Amino acid sequence: MPMIPYCELKRVATELTTRCECILFGSLGLQMAYPQVLPDAPHDVDLFAAGNRDNLVQIITLLRDNGYLVYSWQDPIVAGFDWEILRGRFYFRGVKKILGYEPAIIDVTYEIAGLQYEELDVLTQKVEGIKTLTKDGFICALGRCEKEKHLLECEMLKRL
Repeated sequence: MPMIPYCELKRVATELTTRCECILFGSLGLQMAYPQVLPDAPHDVDLFAAGNRDNLVQIITLLRDNGYLVYSWQDPIVAGFDWEILRGRFYFRGVKKILGYEPAIIDVTYEIAGLQYEELDVLTQKVEGIKTLTKDGFICALGRCEKEKHLLECEMLKRL
């Protein structure tokens, strides 16, 4: 069974959170900052990014420069891409095949209903050189989720 390429995931998360307006959140961020609340190992990178076009273009360019194929749903984001398609789709995904590993997957969310990037940007810390959420940041983000597992993680964080 192929392994998760954690070194690649952390490398790209470091580059993107350093060079762009984005924050590591999701299971990899939880594993790095608060591993005691995570029941399962993460398998991808989840970033929350400022949704302005220049920032999204920079993230997509860096992903492609690092060998990732980038998609908005099933539509490849390539030269000549209609940027208006991104509106209302909430996220895009970068995928990179690595021999002997599961594909590296980077999900970049740029729209969360009722939550602005700037609200979470003030609730960040550096963990292993990666800009990720603080405990309060994770509580804020997870508290808006609908999945039971995320709400349980939120409750566990509150008890820490």
